Amino acid sequence: MVADFDASEFFDIFVQEATELIDALDQAVTALEQQPDSSDLITQIFRSAHTLKASAASQGLHEMSQISHAMEDVFDRIRNGELTVTPELIDLLLEGVDALQVHLNSALAGEPAPAYPELVAALRQTAQGAEPAAAAAGPALAEGPELTQRAEGSACTEPGRGEPVEGPDTVHLLITFAPTCRMPAVRAILALRQLESTGQIISSQPSREVLEQEAPPLDHFLISIDSPRSVNELVELVEQVPEVDEVIVTSAPTAERAKDAEGRRVLDLGPEARGKPPMELARRAGQQTIRVGVETIDALVNLVGELIINRTRLTTLGQQLREHRSEDLADSLRTFEDITRDIGHVLTELQGEVMQMRMVPIEQVFMRFPRILRDAAREENKQVRLVIEGADTELDRSVIEDIVDPLKHIIRNCVGHGIEPPEVRRERGKPEEGLVRLSAAQQEGYVIIQISDDGAGIDRAKLRQAAIDKGLLTPEQAEELSDQQTLDLMFVAGFSTAQQVTAISGRGVGMDVVRTNLEKIGGQADIESVLGEGTTVSVRLPLTRAIIQALLVLVDQTIFALPLNSVLRVLRYRQDELEMIKGYPVIVVQEQVIPLITFNPHTGVEKFAGSPAAHIIVVVVTDGQHHTVGLVVEDVISSTELVIESLGELLRDVLVVSGAAVLGDGRLALIVDPVSMTRLLQENQELSQALAA
Repeated sequence: MVADFDASEFFDIFVQEATELIDALDQAVTALEQQPDSSDLITQIFRSAHTLKASAASQGLHEMSQISHAMEDVFDRIRNGELTVTPELIDLLLEGVDALQVHLNSALAGEPAPAYPELVAALRQTAQGAEPAAAAAGPALAEGPELTQRAEGSACTEPGRGEPVEGPDTVHLLITFAPTCRMPAVRAILALRQLESTGQIISSQPSREVLEQEAPPLDHFLISIDSPRSVNELVELVEQVPEVDEVIVTSAPTAERAKDAEGRRVLDLGPEARGKPPMELARRAGQQTIRVGVETIDALVNLVGELIINRTRLTTLGQQLREHRSEDLADSLRTFEDITRDIGHVLTELQGEVMQMRMVPIEQVFMRFPRILRDAAREENKQVRLVIEGADTELDRSVIEDIVDPLKHIIRNCVGHGIEPPEVRRERGKPEEGLVRLSAAQQEGYVIIQISDDGAGIDRAKLRQAAIDKGLLTPEQAEELSDQQTLDLMFVAGFSTAQQVTAISGRGVGMDVVRTNLEKIGGQADIESVLGEGTTVSVRLPLTRAIIQALLVLVDQTIFALPLNSVLRVLRYRQDELEMIKGYPVIVVQEQVIPLITFNPHTGVEKFAGSPAAHIIVVVVTDGQHHTVGLVVEDVISSTELVIESLGELLRDVLVVSGAAVLGDGRLALIVDPVSMTRLLQENQELSQALAA
C-alpha cells in the first residue's frame, strides 16, 4: 500500500522556491517595461509563473495558484504577440506579484490569506483580450479574517452591542515606529489621542487598555477609525507623533477615500497588517537554507579530516605522557607545538571557508530596486532610469537584509528630492529622463555602496534656512556650519526641505532612519552634492559582523576593543604638552585640533580631567564621518582578531559598547562603537563645541 503524500514535509523547500520565483517575477516584470520585445525575458516570466502555479497547488494554496494561473495566461498572450506591453499592463502584473507575496507571507504565518477576486477577474479579462486596468489590490480589511478574529486584548466590538462598529467609511492605518523608539506603547497612545478629535476610533491592535496597563513592545500598531477627514489628513496627524517611521493605509473602503490617498499604496497586507514584522517573515523565507557549492563542501570535509588527524595525534601524545613512555620531554613538547601549529593553520583555513559560505552577491538586494524606483517615479510623474554596477560584490548574509530599507529610503529620496520633473530638466538643458546610479565595490574590509543621481543637487542655503525654521538651529549657529556639517542636517530626525507632502517625501522621515539602521550593523553614510548637477550618498558597510580586527586597551580596569580600521594613531604625551580650548583639553596633530575624552561607566564618555601619571596614552579614533577624538587610556595591550558576541537583551542599551568578545585568557573585552561615541559627544553641548573646534 502506498503511503499518503504529505505536502507539509516539503513546505520549507516550497518557501525557498516560491520566494525566489516571486522575486524573479518582480524583477522580470519591471524589466519588461523597458524591454517589451525581449523573447528571453518573456519566456523567463512565463516559466516562473507556470512553476509557481504548480508549486502553490502542491501545497494546497489554491488561491495563490489561481493568481499565478491568471498571470500565466497574460504572459502567454504577450509571448504570442497578442498583447502589447503598456505601463497599465505592467501595473496590473505588479499588483499580481504583490498579491502572491501576501499569500506567501500568510502561509509563513499560518494564517488565511485574503482573496483577490477583482485582481483575478482583471487578469482573466486581460488574457481574453480586454484592455488592462489596475485592479483593486484586495478586499477591505473589514472583510478579511484579520479584523473579525482579533488578537486578545483588541477593542473590536460586534454589531448590536451599542459599541463602535466598522462602517463603509472606516479607514485602517498601519503605523510603524522607528527602530530606535524606546517607548512605542506611549507613542501608540499619542497616535490614538491625535485621531480621537477627528472621528470615532473603532478599534486598535493592541487595545488602549493593553497599551496603558502592559506597555507591550511594538513594531507595528493598527488603528481603525471612522472620520469625515481625508485620508491624507489622518495620516499627517499620526505622522506628527514623534518616532513614527511610516503610516500605511491598509484599507480605504470607498472610491472617493481611495482617490484621496493621492497615490498611497492601499493594500491588504495579510499577516503584516496584523503586527507581524515584515523582516521576520522575509528572513524565515530567505535565510532558513543556504546554497553551497560542491567545491566548498569538499574543502570543508578535507579540513575537518585534518582536524580529526590532529585530534588523534593529541590523544596519542596524552596517552604517552600518562604512561611515562616519553623519555624526552623536549621531544614531546616539540610534537605538541607541531600539532598546535597544524591545528592553527587548519582552523584559519576553516574559518575562511565558513566565512566565504556566509558571503552572498549584493545583487540579491540590488535587483529589488528597479521596481521600487519605477513605483516612485510613477508616483512623482517623473522619468527615471536606474543603472546598476558591481552587483557581483559579495557581502555577509547577516548584513544583506538589513540594508534593504536604508537603500530604499535613499533611492526614493533620489526620485522625490533629487530628480527634477521632465519639463524642468528640459529647461535646464538636461535629458527628460533622469539617471540614478547604484554601484557597489569592495575596499579593504568594507563594501562601499554609492547611490547617485543627476538631479538638482542640494542647496545648502535652503538646508540652513529649513533648520532655522524648524527651530533646530539659530541663525548664528547655521552661519557657522561648514558645507559638510550643513549636509549632515539631512540626517536629523524630522528634517525635510520639501515644499509639499507627497506619497514619498516631505514628512521628515527617511535619512535619519537610514543612519540609525546603518549604525546598527556597523555601517556609515555620507553625502556629497553639487548644486545643479546631482547628489551622491555613500554607504560604507563591514564585510562581516562576525569577526573584527581590534586594538585592545585598558581603561579603569576594563578591557575595551577599538575596531582597528577606526584607529588612526597611538600617541604618548606629557601633561604639560596638552593645550586648552574653552577649558577643554585638546591635542594638535598635523594642524588638526583633537579633543580628549575618556570612558565613564555611567555616561559612556566624558572629557579628560587629567591623570596623576607623568605621561598619558592617547588613541586617536575616527568614526568615518568627519569626527575625530583622542581617547585617553591607561594601557595599550595588543591588536588581535575577535569573534563578536551579542550583548544580549539586558545589556542592549549600554552606551558606546556594541558587542563583546572573549579573549584567549578567558577575560571579556567590550567592543566600542566609534559612531555611538561621537554621537554622545555631539549630544553634549560642551563636548560638541570642543569636537567642532
